[in-house]
Amino acid sequence: MLLLLIGLALTSLAVVMLARLLVVERPTPARLQDQIDAYGFEASPATAAAGPRPLSGRLDALATSVGALLAGHMKKLQEDTLRKELQAAGLYTMSARKFMGYRFLSTVTLPLVWIWFASATGGGPLRFIIGLAFALAFGWQGLCSSCGGARASGSTRSTRGCRS
Repeated sequence: MLLLLIGLALTSLAVVMLARLLVVERPTPARLQDQIDAYGFEASPATAAAGPRPLSGRLDALATSVGALLAGHMKKLQEDTLRKELQAAGLYTMSARKFMGYRFLSTVTLPLVWIWFASATGGGPLRFIIGLAFALAFGWQGLCSSCGGARASGSTRSTRGCRS
């Protein structure tokens, strides 16, 4: 008996929902657009979002030139392998040389920032040396996609050092 009542209730609910669908007037797209405009939403033009960014443009140019300089001096730099790993990580527009430039810049900048911070706060020599070692390691490995991020050959993490 209980099952029959539940079935009748669900059937009547379905009939009511179907009747409401057929009877209730749907708003026209123009009326919906007016409602959206009433909230004050305004989409910015696509060209305004892609405006010139002078600082990042200069930093990109610096990283590209440093990466090109490194590529000329590093014999083990395999640009094709690094490019595939960058694409596997979702960095489709970044070149391997620009990536190496950013890696080098972070390897130089992070220890310099640590030296400034440690000298400003007055930490002990052990803290300074350990922090400098970590700053050097994270400066190089922090951006490396083959050492801890997504790899082109799969999603396993490498336990060895960086290959490039």
